[in-house]
Amino acid sequence: MERLIALAAAVFGALTLAWFTEQTPRPVADNAPAGVFSASRAVKDVAMIAARPHPVGSAANARVRDQLVARMSAMGLSPRVQQTDTFRVRDGQRGAVLVGGTVENLIGILPGRNRTLPALALMAHYDSVPGSPGAADDAAGVASILEVVRAIKAQGTAERDIILLITDGEVWDTQRMIASAQRSGHRVFVIGVGSSPAEAVLRHLAEATGGACEFATPGEALEAAASRMLHRMRQCVWTGLRVDWGAGAAPQWELPVPKRAFGGDTLLALAGFAKDGESAAAADLPRFQDVRLL
Repeated sequence: MERLIALAAAVFGALTLAWFTEQTPRPVADNAPAGVFSASRAVKDVAMIAARPHPVGSAANARVRDQLVARMSAMGLSPRVQQTDTFRVRDGQRGAVLVGGTVENLIGILPGRNRTLPALALMAHYDSVPGSPGAADDAAGVASILEVVRAIKAQGTAERDIILLITDGEVWDTQRMIASAQRSGHRVFVIGVGSSPAEAVLRHLAEATGGACEFATPGEALEAAASRMLHRMRQCVWTGLRVDWGAGAAPQWELPVPKRAFGGDTLLALAGFAKDGESAAAADLPRFQDVRLL
């Protein structure tokens, strides 16, 4: 009976912890200090971008492009438009189908103090599907990274370059991106912003190149996420992590720790034991001594 009570308490504690960690901060008003991220400021860009549906190649999408170029120019990012044709063959009911079109990506750079350091890239897409204005997918993401860059610039010159990449046509040809990064030896560090990022794609892009990925919901303190990612860039990645629960302590079940981690990351290790007194005695992480197990 005592074991059942202890198990119920552990499950309740885990659920409570999970609930608290999922809560987002209250939106900050638009009169907040210039160096603070404000969701109230960012939502004005959402209203501008998501005024109407603007799919790839439409006149409405061209208007959004021009508005974003003007916005980025006013921020001192010297934006340029990268125009390219992209096509892909898909299997259809009557055979192969060629799909694609002309996309116009927007690229801006906020110069940092040390331009030899690896840059931090913030990315979102500005087009929408034909039947929706795209407020959540992905005007919220574009508005969030614009506000992040504005807040960082207000705090002074950043340590490294910050690249703002606002894409057209959403996610496309990820394997070629991964292959290009692997050939050049670049690690990709990703922050997925908004309510519906392409999680599987972003995780694959980061993990396949030796980088890291995390996600920030609308209203979260994105500066903190960017700071964590900058810290990871300075670390090497550690793999093959496992937990040693102590001599003779064999858990009946355990949740696996992540396969890879960076210095400073916090890992959560959970396990259940059959006998009283069995507990975690030590963390056997010979290749990664600084990890904290909670």
